[in-house]
Amino acid sequence: MKIILVRLGTKDLVTLAQRVISNIQSGKYPVITNHPLTATLAASYMEYDKVYAKQVYSGKGKDVATADHERDLCLEQP
Repeated sequence: MKIILVRLGTKDLVTLAQRVISNIQSGKYPVITNHPLTATLAASYMEYDKVYAKQVYSGKGKDVATADHERDLCLEQP
């Protein structure tokens, strides 16, 4: 058996966490249902998901659009 270690990126870690959590919730493996490590993983994933899935909106969209338009008008004039 050959073992190869590689560095996992954030996307791969999220996918791994999602698969583990779905296996926990499926009920197929009762050994991991109430395990402290899986509870910690699920809690950490929920915290990550809140930040990752959050839509960022500053509320300054109209101000930025107006400034961009004014800048574009200034650039068009000789």
